[in-house]
Amino acid sequence: EFMEYSEIENHDDFYSVEEGRVHVQDQRGYYIMYDTAIQDLKSLEEDLLLVTSHYIEKDRELRTIPSSRLSNSRQKHKEVDRFAVLLDMWSHETAYLECKKELLDCYMEAYHHVTDRDERRGLAQVITNLLYQRPRFDFQANYFVRCYRLECMCLRAKTQLTKELLDRQISEQREYVAKATSSGAQYGLPLKVINKHPISVNMSRSALKNIYMLEFHPSLAFISRISQALKQAYWELYHQYQPNSVTESIIMEKKMLDCALSDWEKMLRPGSQFAHQTQREVFSENFIEDPQFMTNVLEKLLRDQEKQTARFPQKEKQEAQMQLIGKALEMVTARYRLINACSETEILSKVYQRQAASMGYDECHMFLRFVQFEFANHKESAGNPPPVFITAVQEDDSMLDRYTPNCLYLAVHELDESHVGRLIFNDEGIHAMLKGSGVESLQVVLMTQVLHKNALVAAVQQAHLCEPVKEVDFTKM
Repeated sequence: EFMEYSEIENHDDFYSVEEGRVHVQDQRGYYIMYDTAIQDLKSLEEDLLLVTSHYIEKDRELRTIPSSRLSNSRQKHKEVDRFAVLLDMWSHETAYLECKKELLDCYMEAYHHVTDRDERRGLAQVITNLLYQRPRFDFQANYFVRCYRLECMCLRAKTQLTKELLDRQISEQREYVAKATSSGAQYGLPLKVINKHPISVNMSRSALKNIYMLEFHPSLAFISRISQALKQAYWELYHQYQPNSVTESIIMEKKMLDCALSDWEKMLRPGSQFAHQTQREVFSENFIEDPQFMTNVLEKLLRDQEKQTARFPQKEKQEAQMQLIGKALEMVTARYRLINACSETEILSKVYQRQAASMGYDECHMFLRFVQFEFANHKESAGNPPPVFITAVQEDDSMLDRYTPNCLYLAVHELDESHVGRLIFNDEGIHAMLKGSGVESLQVVLMTQVLHKNALVAAVQQAHLCEPVKEVDFTKM
């Protein structure tokens, strides 16, 4: 806020929002307008005049059509009210800019939290692109109002999605910091958040959750990747469906954003489709994601190792300590990658099952596996070469195990079920994993899961190329 005290000298401009309008105050407290803003306003005025002139000329062309082809018989007799057209243009332009400002406020608040140079640059590029974004006019349409309204709907959907993502991230970061600083800040962990004096880091009114004075969340930089993902998804849909007009492309984007919002609201926790034992042992956050717990476990292991290597030379002691610390880091990283691979497997499994059902395959098609040798029946054609494709034997129940589980299992479950019981990330399990060969077993589980995920990716992409594109009517919302 602007400080009106003789002892305080202001060196920056101040911004406030009153009745939906942004006001700027200089160092002395006077309300001002930037010269760049005035130039942009003049340039915008020229552009809008050109657009309105186009639609006025288009209305004249419509009035030259015979009355039998006009939907409204009085349309050919009325004159164009240019002031009404300009009023519509400026009213909808103002609404469009207000919607864009709400989205910009979310990005700007996230920008104030980011400290990494590359992340700040990426987020700044997203903000710059949004600043110069203009509504897409359909010059084949009779009027511009619908394009403006559709663009505003897209911006509101993006704002809602962005705000919910950032608010969720802030809440989870606060929970993590509270858990990490429960016994004091140490080991390079973040400082405790003092829950006093909430502030607004961008404008006089916060667009996201209120932030406290010494609260920073650098992880909010992820929002720039969400913008890139939405842009990539839009162009993928555009090349697939190829809308016939600009209006249809905007409607397609609006439906895409609605799907993104719906998926976000219905999104379950990672691993919710896996077996309960896997959720309890692999996806549980009670132990391994608690930094205090992990530091205590590692300190205890280092003390035990120091007792065992008391008579060793100093160099060998340091090497043993570094190997133990590296093993712990490898365990945490491998578990994180395993959870990511499992989350992607959940999504791909749904797509695979939907594609298999559309092709006429049973639900067990994704879980097909050959019958184990000790349970197989002897056949006269046993000496022949094996089939090249699974489709050659998938109808033969004696060669395939047509098993349909009610939940997902880790990919290593098909090879060796004993690996699953070793992945217990509690106090005893972590001790056993770091002292024995548990980390190597975890790496095997990770490799098989990544291989399974890549196989699903290849199958889904190949089926997608062969699947005909469904026609969608984008003329209706």
